[in-house]
Amino acid sequence: MLALSALVTLSAFLGACASWLTTWVVFGAADFGPVLGATAVWLVLAFVLTSASLLASAAIDSVAGAAGVGIGAFFLLVILGAMPPLAEYTPVGLIQVTTAVAAGTQATDHTLWWPVATGVLLTGALLAAAVLVFRRREL
Repeated sequence: MLALSALVTLSAFLGACASWLTTWVVFGAADFGPVLGATAVWLVLAFVLTSASLLASAAIDSVAGAAGVGIGAFFLLVILGAMPPLAEYTPVGLIQVTTAVAAGTQATDHTLWWPVATGVLLTGALLAAAVLVFRRREL
């Protein structure tokens, strides 16, 4: 998971830098901070979904089934994100926070930090569960 996380992080930040540079060349002035912030929040979302898929792949023999769980987790986050109390205090809000940070409209209050912190905690819990499930599987 560490190598995958490093690859996703490096790719995301290189892509964000290329996107920002292209925007700057074509349109002139462009703020770099919101791009980096949105990329960082998006990475938390990516790690939540990746760890959910990893847990599913440890628990399910089918590769397609594990991929389906990852896709289903994304759609579940999107649907539950329509509920403001959930979006404010859980990883469900990571999609909205990413958009708001990119637009520069996100306040640095609990609506930013709760989804990010709970997303990091959920990632850790899903990875721990994946390790426990994988330990009990036959190779």
